[in-house]
Amino acid sequence: MLIGNEDWVNANAAATVKMAQGIAKAALFTITNPEAAVRIHWQKYPASKPTNIPEEQALKEAVHVLQARLQKYKIAGREIARWGAFTPAEWETTQSFFHETGLIPKKLDPKAYYTDRLLDQINDFDQATVIAKARTYK
Repeated sequence: MLIGNEDWVNANAAATVKMAQGIAKAALFTITNPEAAVRIHWQKYPASKPTNIPEEQALKEAVHVLQARLQKYKIAGREIARWGAFTPAEWETTQSFFHETGLIPKKLDPKAYYTDRLLDQINDFDQATVIAKARTYK
């Protein structure tokens, strides 16, 4: 989920859409080619690459961990198969977790803090292009 100040989001809707769209594209790229995503991460953050095991083993382990995390990012098979979309039931579950762990003092109607008004714009990108780039990334 992305959290933003409502006034800022309203005043900067285009920037908000671009940021959310970038996250959606990155998630789609990573889902399509997790090995490339790990290698890109290592290139950007070299200290995160294990040096005490062979590279192929490190890559295999990193992809395994990433695959487990990616399950929550996949939109295929979801009730609302759109980047950034959440159902009321998903919000209730998330809010209950935050409440039960003491992160929020009370529960609110999700409409008080969630909007889907930018979803059409966020999802307005060529997913096939992202998938093709991921599949051919070297």
